[in-house]
Amino acid sequence: MIILHGKECEHLKPPDGDFRCFLYPQDLTTTAAFSNNGSNHTESETGIMIKWKEHTFYAAFRAAAPNLKQKGTYMTRQEALKHFLEAYVKDKQKEYIEKAEEEYRSRKDELTKDFIESFRRICLNIKEMQSAGQKEKIGYINYSMRRTYLLERKHEHVVEAFDKDWYFDTYPCRGTYDSGWAFKYLDALEDELEQLGKKYMGKIVKPDIERIKLEAAAAFNQWIVVLVKQAMADAIRLKDFDEIAREPDLEVRVGEHKGISEVVYKGDSVQEGSLFL
Repeated sequence: MIILHGKECEHLKPPDGDFRCFLYPQDLTTTAAFSNNGSNHTESETGIMIKWKEHTFYAAFRAAAPNLKQKGTYMTRQEALKHFLEAYVKDKQKEYIEKAEEEYRSRKDELTKDFIESFRRICLNIKEMQSAGQKEKIGYINYSMRRTYLLERKHEHVVEAFDKDWYFDTYPCRGTYDSGWAFKYLDALEDELEQLGKKYMGKIVKPDIERIKLEAAAAFNQWIVVLVKQAMADAIRLKDFDEIAREPDLEVRVGEHKGISEVVYKGDSVQEGSLFL
């Protein structure tokens, strides 16, 4: 299968007339001898130019393949990935992020209650540890997505309460928060991209899709941030929160585990938010 662009076919010698072409990207419904599929095409000594829908494709006769290989006009993995990102990934990411946003807006009250309940549970755990003398004043409460969980399709944020030493606290208090309402759309994005990647005849592989998924995760997690900011005003009114021993500048953060996180609450105020390492 061969890809040519523009006038690259002019250097070829007339072959025996047997021809195939590879669309850029391949479309499984149109890879064939184009004279039989209703598309407009023009034959030349070296190949054919096909106009299909709004696209124009150039194909060479198969017998010319040795010449093409020498000139490096086969589609490379880098070319396939570049086209895949531009033709599909950007639009699909936008589509599924918008679905996560729609889920948030349509279920905001219910999701707020679910978050507040997860916050109440971590406060109860903190009180239990503090009553047992196992926890100092709390300086940080983190809601963290984990890349390994995303790859395993495990839709949980790890909730951790630390003392003033933050990650140097060797005995954090832990819980979980169900973030499936947002990250199910990240999985759906992965599924659709895997199917679209099959058009590239093995040049788009699973590690490519996983890398794209992890790079997109932060955009989906941003809707968790939006939810937590909206919910914190009610969460900090919980009796269970009021009863824990905490530092005066306690921070609640949402982000990636031991990576970039956003402060959504500090001291006695809900934060507008900015990113921190």
